[in-house]
Amino acid sequence: MQGATVPADVQAVMQNKCADCHSDNTRWPAWGYLAPGSWLMERDVHEGREHLDMSRWQSFDQDTKIELLSKIGSEARSGEMPPKQYVWIHRSAKLSPDEGELVYAWAKAERKRIRQQTPATDAGDAGNQKGADTK
Repeated sequence: MQGATVPADVQAVMQNKCADCHSDNTRWPAWGYLAPGSWLMERDVHEGREHLDMSRWQSFDQDTKIELLSKIGSEARSGEMPPKQYVWIHRSAKLSPDEGELVYAWAKAERKRIRQQTPATDAGDAGNQKGADTK
């Protein structure tokens, strides 16, 4: 996720468990080139990238990043990601509880970091503007 601060342990989890569907770095298994398996995998990758394409992270605005990080954290922690039907075929993609907590903690910290970078509205200027209107 270029442009994000991702510790090595989180990067490893996301590369091994998430990147096949949520980035341009899909590792296609041998059966992924043969129908009907290829159809299923292509559908999963297409849907995954529609929801989050980590390869495009730098192109997202700060609000979108914050929203996506909320989803990443909550879905990793709750076990919603990866979807059960995907894990049936790709057993190694399942997040352990520790991996889910690791991704959750990172997403929470990264949201905080991004929020701190967001320029705050200058309350002093707003107050001065209001004071100027009353004169």
